[in-house]
Amino acid sequence: MYVADNASKVISVLRNRGFKAYVVGGCVRDSLLGLTPSDWDICTSALPDEIIDSFPDYKIITTGIKHGTVTVIIDKSPIEITTFRGDGSYSDSRHPDSVEFYPKVERDLARRDFTINAMAYSHEDGLIDLYNGENDLNDKIIRCVGEPKRRFDEDALRILRALRFAAVYNLKIEEKTAEAIHLSKDNLAHISGERIQNELFKFVSSPYCHQLIMEYRDVFSSALGVSCYGRSNASLSQLPHNIYIRLFGFIYILFNGSNQDLCSFCSEILKRLKVSRQISKNVLTFATLFNTPVPETLAETRRIVGETGLALYKDFLMLYEHFTKEDCSLSGRYIREIEENNLCCSLSQLDLKGRDILELNMVQDKDIGILLKKALDMVIDQNLPNEKNVILENLFV
Repeated sequence: MYVADNASKVISVLRNRGFKAYVVGGCVRDSLLGLTPSDWDICTSALPDEIIDSFPDYKIITTGIKHGTVTVIIDKSPIEITTFRGDGSYSDSRHPDSVEFYPKVERDLARRDFTINAMAYSHEDGLIDLYNGENDLNDKIIRCVGEPKRRFDEDALRILRALRFAAVYNLKIEEKTAEAIHLSKDNLAHISGERIQNELFKFVSSPYCHQLIMEYRDVFSSALGVSCYGRSNASLSQLPHNIYIRLFGFIYILFNGSNQDLCSFCSEILKRLKVSRQISKNVLTFATLFNTPVPETLAETRRIVGETGLALYKDFLMLYEHFTKEDCSLSGRYIREIEENNLCCSLSQLDLKGRDILELNMVQDKDIGILLKKALDMVIDQNLPNEKNVILENLFV
């Protein structure tokens, strides 16, 4: 199995000092799938202080040392090294109240979430797979390590991780694991919006998420704090890999069939997820446009483009056609006309500026905005050329 040079270096250093060490978790899973892991995690019998002593010439980050994790910067890349450990009780449905260090890898693997993530590897010892994770990978199954309900009650975020792994790798969630997901879903209310957002963004960006939205809408209801319906024949996988497009599509599927207002529904979810201001603005713009009749004239289209921006309005038309199956070819024709002729749609594009009107010494400052709005209306409604002199000739007629 492939192991990156910096991870191999860490393992060699620890083993040369008499400790056991393995790459573990997601990097083993991805390597077995023939993928290149984005990062490498190491588990070891060395205690945190012994890990630090083993790498005197490297930069060390100790922010995770409370839970046995030390990060070493090797070849400019961070490698997390964690002492073999077992977790205590989980009183907050997210973090263990305490950890206990162990000398053998078996106890460390027993605490992990899913069989496909509970494998360790070193060139010396080969693959350590106590829970048949490799078989589950080959059979495309996601299954909890140990008793599923206990795993999800310990850390409710594992529920969304299960859905995310299933969506990314096209895995079927094993029956008892699926049952436990539904039984433990209410614990997601205790998870922070930022954590929910992190998993959800990966989920909606994955190629196999659509059917899972339908099957686990009760889970998303608990995670997002809204009543979700999940009715749509349109798949997210056909949408561009742009997070605000995917997020709106996901929300729209959950909304479809609801009696709620789409904008209010979006607002509740965006607030829960604590998304960035720009993503929130774009998603709410889509929601507003879905509640607004699609313009039937070039002038109406130009006005909406001026308000939303050309790129975002094109994204909306794509989403609207995708989910409603309505023909937007007329709007598409107007968009092409706007692009090909560089038509003015907003005050910022208007060739006439406030200072041009002021130089005429004919109006007061307070009237400038009114006149600019009138000029834009003339350019859009009368298809007046967007040229300063032409506009001025017609502005005071």
